[in-house]
Amino acid sequence: MMGRNSALCAAGGDGDDDGAGASADDTDIIEELMEKYGPAGGQLSFGWFCGLVSGYALKRIGQKVAFGLGVVFLVAQGLAYSGFIDIKWNKVRDAAIAKVDLDGDGKITKNDLKILWRRLKDVLTYNLPAGGGFMSGIACGVYFM
Repeated sequence: MMGRNSALCAAGGDGDDDGAGASADDTDIIEELMEKYGPAGGQLSFGWFCGLVSGYALKRIGQKVAFGLGVVFLVAQGLAYSGFIDIKWNKVRDAAIAKVDLDGDGKITKNDLKILWRRLKDVLTYNLPAGGGFMSGIACGVYFM
């Protein structure tokens, strides 16, 4: 982009202006919002930032756990195929479902995921001053980072 820097260069400016020389008419929408919402914006931005970094951490941890489980499965299946071990996958499946089935219906359903999410959300937002900002931040951290 050639916007601000090329204009400064043509005008002989060095681009190190800290904004102190700006007139009152130079306010932008961000400054207006900061004036209007002041302290609430600080709480929201703190909660949002905490959510952002938590979402990023959850994403990275989830990736590493998935990678580790994938490696374990590949090795175990390779050993089973080669005849070194015998795996009773039905037993493994039943044990895994018993650990993750939070509503006790014998199946992993969206209700189990909702229960898990609510528990996680309760822990992560405990005593946090801006839970709403946190939730939008965690979504951004998971999806965009």
